[in-house]
Amino acid sequence: MRSDDRAFDTAPLAELCDATRGITYGIVKVGEFVRDGIPVVRGGGVRDNRIEIDDEKRVSEEVSRRFKRTILRGGEIVLNLIAEPGHSAIVPASLAGANVTRDIAVIPVAGADTRFVNYFLQSPQCIGWLRAHLQGSVTLKINLGTLAALPVPNPPIDEQRRIAAVLDALDEKTGSSRRLVGLLDETVATLFRARFVDFVGVDEFEESEIGRVPRGWQIAPVGEVLTVVGGSTPSTKEARFWNGLHCWATPKDLSGAWSPILLDTDRHITAEGVQHISSKLLPRRTVLLSSRAPVGYTAISFVPVAVNQGFIAIPPSSDVPSEFVLFWLREHMDEIKAHAGGTTFAEISKRQFRPLPMVVPPREQRESFNRTARPAFDLMAAQEREAKTLAELRNALLPKLISGQIRVPDTGDPTELIEPAAEAIPAAS
Repeated sequence: MRSDDRAFDTAPLAELCDATRGITYGIVKVGEFVRDGIPVVRGGGVRDNRIEIDDEKRVSEEVSRRFKRTILRGGEIVLNLIAEPGHSAIVPASLAGANVTRDIAVIPVAGADTRFVNYFLQSPQCIGWLRAHLQGSVTLKINLGTLAALPVPNPPIDEQRRIAAVLDALDEKTGSSRRLVGLLDETVATLFRARFVDFVGVDEFEESEIGRVPRGWQIAPVGEVLTVVGGSTPSTKEARFWNGLHCWATPKDLSGAWSPILLDTDRHITAEGVQHISSKLLPRRTVLLSSRAPVGYTAISFVPVAVNQGFIAIPPSSDVPSEFVLFWLREHMDEIKAHAGGTTFAEISKRQFRPLPMVVPPREQRESFNRTARPAFDLMAAQEREAKTLAELRNALLPKLISGQIRVPDTGDPTELIEPAAEAIPAAS
């Protein structure tokens, strides 16, 4: 792996596409959605190299046929036109036959490696260029003519494939860590549900004010079982409160999160800023529940964290494990949301949350669950840290590989190049 000052030649994106199809956007008026219709990729449905489909919002075959140029075949790139630039993904074979809306561009690459072009579309160089060419007075968007003229690095096809292979290897390693996190989360959730929702193994029950529960289990308001606190926002006019060392969470930090583990936040505050929040800096393993905009995001913080007014926070307790609290919140989310008030947007206050009834199993049951849940969450946190490190490495390498600042030698195994590529970053900076 070596650094190189020579930039790749470029070509307009249109010249790298199938001329018979061209770059185009999709359905202008979707009409009424139909239950068994054609799936569509809609604006905002392309994010983080993934494509999300809302199965409840499909279009009729007649509508889809009117926009046959954007009927997907699999292998094209789709790109959000109305959103922050940089959100693209390659269409999997499973979406062949689906269509897209007018907010999505279909890019049928033919004269380059599709993976290479897709990575370029996510690079800082491309994002900066597209951002500078956004158009519109009300809604900023990417014009198709502008997109067609986008200058794309165009090294020899073999080098494109090698670059894409290194980035693919990093994405696969990141994805593998996150898949393990998801599997562990699902496993612990299944255990919680069996023991504390379905009451598997319990023989004796009794009636209570909330229905049938295991005999001898405690029923108490959440506020009597757990400590419940909120947060606030230090004055944004005071620079001395901000850009410090302490994490400060808002519900946005949990939006689209891959796992229930919080390792960092978008914004940070100073020690002085912490003093202007009543709950101060909350310890590791504090459980977070977004209480507004929207109600329902949950996480366990694996770093000390301060929170804004959009959270109900539950610090760790020696009596009730944080992992138990997290899954209790998930299982009772419908009830929690039902108690939310608000006219402009739903919000559940600490006052509304604390009286909710909680079924608390005996201590030995809680400790038994914790013996499985705690090490599982520790492993999840370790995997999430590894995924975060790999993602940061990928983001650092991406612009340098795409631009030609770091050159990839020919090798049979792209994973062997990850460490040398990381070492080459300082030389190319």
